[in-house]
Amino acid sequence: MTNMINDLQFAYLKKKYHIDTSAPASENRLTLDKIFVDDFPSKIKDKFVVDFGCGLGGDTEAMAQWGAKLSLGLEIRPELVADNLERIQLPNCTFATTLPENLQSQADLIISIDAFEHFDQPAEMLKIMYNCLRPGGEAYISFGPTWYHPHGGHAFSVFPWSHLLFTEKALIRWRNQFYHDGATKFNEVAGGLNQLSIADFEKIFNESPFEIIELNCKPIKGKKWLQKLLGREFATSMVLVRLRKPLAIH
Repeated sequence: MTNMINDLQFAYLKKKYHIDTSAPASENRLTLDKIFVDDFPSKIKDKFVVDFGCGLGGDTEAMAQWGAKLSLGLEIRPELVADNLERIQLPNCTFATTLPENLQSQADLIISIDAFEHFDQPAEMLKIMYNCLRPGGEAYISFGPTWYHPHGGHAFSVFPWSHLLFTEKALIRWRNQFYHDGATKFNEVAGGLNQLSIADFEKIFNESPFEIIELNCKPIKGKKWLQKLLGREFATSMVLVRLRKPLAIH
């Protein structure tokens, strides 16, 4: 019965939907000062900043242009790191797949934009961020859409909440018509999807050694009434989190 459902769902997806693999990757979203606060560029000047999950490097480059002492973009995909290094050549900007050992506990500020829903082990990533920061250093995190958002499945959300209505097997099989990387689960596709809820993330942040300064769930299109009606899991477009590494370790 399960196989029949998977086959029927795959047949429907195959007939109705197509992925354009020739479309260039882009970062079409708000700038950092619009995501966080208007004076965010002033927080960057003369600071050592790290961009976790930097992707195409646009934010890393922007922070370098805002006067960062060093802007380091971290990205697990080596092909993106190589492309960023070739394309973005500023003296105070660089990219790597891992944090260099000599830079541990030195960062003044960390950002992570639209990456936490992709991290396979977000709790471990928070530990790495914590160890990266100097005491008193802060992490500015923004991510979304999260899993229960209408488009929380990203490319798998061919229509609102389709990633919840179709089985993982049917969706992966449909995707694998266009990509041939051997992925068999959501967390194995390029970039990955961890399928975590806002409540899951909140638990991870609360259990981390960080101090939580802010945790804000922004409603879809600013419609608070929709969030009240559907709940934050289904009607949150973006989660904003600001964390601080304590000055004294207790």
